[in-house]
Amino acid sequence: MVEAYSAGPQCPVGGIHGGPPGIRERPGPSAAYLRLAILEWCPTVRPLANKPLTFNPTQRQPLFAVHKSEVTTQPSARSVPLNRHPKLHDARLSLHCVMTPPHVLLREVRDEDIRVFYEQQLDLEATQMAAFPSRDWPRFSAHWARIRQRHSNELRTIEVNGEVAGNMESYEQNGRWMLGYWLGRAYWGQGVATRALQTFLAEFTQRPVFAQVAKHNVGSQRVLEKNGFRMLGEHAVESDGFLPAVVEVELILESV
Repeated sequence: MVEAYSAGPQCPVGGIHGGPPGIRERPGPSAAYLRLAILEWCPTVRPLANKPLTFNPTQRQPLFAVHKSEVTTQPSARSVPLNRHPKLHDARLSLHCVMTPPHVLLREVRDEDIRVFYEQQLDLEATQMAAFPSRDWPRFSAHWARIRQRHSNELRTIEVNGEVAGNMESYEQNGRWMLGYWLGRAYWGQGVATRALQTFLAEFTQRPVFAQVAKHNVGSQRVLEKNGFRMLGEHAVESDGFLPAVVEVELILESV
């Protein structure tokens, strides 16, 4: 989560990944103008609930919040960097952006989570990355009903800041323990998968455990490697009419 704060002249100038630099000049903009400038830089920014746009030089007051995944590294073509924005160039105000890590926890899967999982696996970019096609609701709900009935399966909901972000599981297949997870695209690139897997592996101590990842899914490979998995090799998987043909990388975690 990114939070933008109003602050006094001594506040360090901030910014994230090409985002808005601080402003520290002469008296200036109204709250409405600052709101306009921020929305021009990043249209997905939304004011924090119940947080009025007020500027107090002695306090840091949250003004806006936006998920890191929604912050682009480049302003849109019609944007003007905040330190050169015509409505802000006279500001005696520092805008400081700080990254606060998301709160990640794992819990038991609840009935109401399944609908969220279903919506997440409809995302085309996510299914292409995972090389796993989406299912329709009858097949998807039947799949989850089946795996939840297997008491040997370890199933967890990944929750981020109180929201269902995805799921993680370990299950036995052909005498080997396998690991799998699905994370909603809104939570990619924030360290959520790495932290969730670290927590999961602390609870689930069966070893060795294996994971198979599409070769082009470099992000998931890195998540596994950060948690101690090492690569065993890769192999081509032919299409079976549902799953597409893909080259998979197999990894193993051998010790607790």
